[in-house]
Amino acid sequence: MLGASAAFAAAAALSPLGTRAVGVNGDVITFHTSPAAAVVCWVGNSCTGATGTYTFNTAGGACTGVDDGVRGGCSVTSSGAFSSIVCGTGTVLPASSSASITESDGTVVSVTGMKITFVAGLGVLQATASESGHTAAADGIVQISPSKATAPSPKQAGDGVCTPGFTVEAVSETTA
Repeated sequence: MLGASAAFAAAAALSPLGTRAVGVNGDVITFHTSPAAAVVCWVGNSCTGATGTYTFNTAGGACTGVDDGVRGGCSVTSSGAFSSIVCGTGTVLPASSSASITESDGTVVSVTGMKITFVAGLGVLQATASESGHTAAADGIVQISPSKATAPSPKQAGDGVCTPGFTVEAVSETTA
């Protein structure tokens, strides 16, 4: 059986997202975050209430984008809410989740309506990206993994916490 990172790499390799750049400014982005702040329960949202919340950024991680065929650095920040079925399986809620991508030239791409459906840590991203008056659909593949830097405390584990943080890897593109 493939590990989560190998499965993500295989999914990204099979996806057209990893091989082409089309749409508004031909934007493609791939990133890996520093540990995200989010309490994820083993079952549902039993330890957090109706939904959980998250925040993450690429500080201490990595971000590379392709804009108009030119490769450059970038940064990503995101926050929002999610519902969980079991640890690693659930949905990022589009009504309350967004991201901001800052390209190396200072251009800011606003990502709204983010919906990510995860199963066993692998997810499919659907959103809307806006940059300099242009709006496009953004689609991608996302992997979440429990952060090695954060493990649940004994009290958190007793309260049903699967992980108090995770890292995010993603490949995404915008399409007209």
